[in-house]
Amino acid sequence: MKIMESDLWFHYLGKFVGENEWNGACNAGFRMEHDLHHIPKGAFVFPRYTIQSYNYQQYITTLNTDFKTDVSVYDFSIANFIYSWYPFLEKYTFKTYFTKDIPEGQYVVKGLEKAKKDDWTNSCFAPTRARALEIADEKSCFREYVPLKSYGIHEKGIPISKEYRLFVYNNKVIYSNFYWATYRDILPIEAQVMPSHEDWEFNSLVCDVKKILSNLNVMFYTIDIAQDINDKWWLVEINNGHRSGIPYFNQAIDYEYFYRKLYEVVQDGQRDNQRRYHGFAKTRSGPKRSN
Repeated sequence: MKIMESDLWFHYLGKFVGENEWNGACNAGFRMEHDLHHIPKGAFVFPRYTIQSYNYQQYITTLNTDFKTDVSVYDFSIANFIYSWYPFLEKYTFKTYFTKDIPEGQYVVKGLEKAKKDDWTNSCFAPTRARALEIADEKSCFREYVPLKSYGIHEKGIPISKEYRLFVYNNKVIYSNFYWATYRDILPIEAQVMPSHEDWEFNSLVCDVKKILSNLNVMFYTIDIAQDINDKWWLVEINNGHRSGIPYFNQAIDYEYFYRKLYEVVQDGQRDNQRRYHGFAKTRSGPKRSN
């Protein structure tokens, strides 16, 4: 069943969607609305930044009950929380500890959803076990530090690594860009030459991750992938696609390209696969964090 243009709504949280992103989604064909109550019941709703960790079960259940959508409580839980996706993808990513019983070593200290990379020195990178425990809170996990290929250090102290973000929808890479694109002022030309979206379909790590997440019925997510100093590719993390920021070199152009590709896969009928989710959110609350 092909979704009609008039039924495809973009529900967004205004404070996170700037003018260029709003224009990109609108120009692609989405009908824009920040108030869920103004969207007709039964319409297809694409949520953008409106899924919050503290209320995601209630919000997603509402989407699945009153509207059509592409996200369930289960697949949001898998992609959004590291303790959910790590057991399935452990062999592809950095060894991670979820308790404070960690050996001596260097760590990246991360929250359950994200690391404070913008405060790399004070809140993210720990050169010793003692420092890792010092900057962690009760929700932190500890990821073994692996030196990545670097294009330099930003003035904020952030290492600009060879890292990319890929958006995957229905098992297809629809957009990719350099993760640190907004720091292009310090990037060499080689870092601004992007692999095509199609190229990523032949990367063995990306193929393996996509296969695993497809088997878990995760529809829309991002893959952050980086190369280390020995040329090995690592999965840095995955995230829910509805909440992930879109890296860009040119904000207006890249946002519009992203949303046109997204709208295209929806209109092509690929969203028919999400019908298996309808009602799924009512019976699956998602993986639980182990203590």
